[in-house]
Amino acid sequence: SSGINAEYGRLKTICSVEQLTADMASLLFLCEKTDNDIRSSLNTLQFLKANKEPLSMVKLKGMDVGMKDKQKSLFKFWSAIFTLPKTKGNALQRMSETQQHDMKRLSDLLALVSGTGELEKQVDCIHENLLMTLMTSYDLQF
Repeated sequence: SSGINAEYGRLKTICSVEQLTADMASLLFLCEKTDNDIRSSLNTLQFLKANKEPLSMVKLKGMDVGMKDKQKSLFKFWSAIFTLPKTKGNALQRMSETQQHDMKRLSDLLALVSGTGELEKQVDCIHENLLMTLMTSYDLQF
């Protein structure tokens, strides 16, 4: 759509100025693979130019383009899921504040879920690791 077209135009101009060989299909694939993240696209082009390699579909398919930020987001999500926040105060204070903390934690987790864009990987991780995680709460004690 328009985001891909705009990034494609910028990348085409950059490749021309930098004398980096790149065809239309490869540039469009790069835009798609980086989710139109110009920074990731530029890093990829810079890497290819430094190695004196042309941009090609074959080369892009073998690269982990634009994955670093997604992996950081996934690790942040997994950490939030499998780590309970530390509570302070006595048991009575914690019980009265539990609902507020639970709502805030749920809100934070929902923001993380929608922010990573990796729902399938999130669900796989939870499925594989939830039962192995030791949890302590008022209801469950393992």
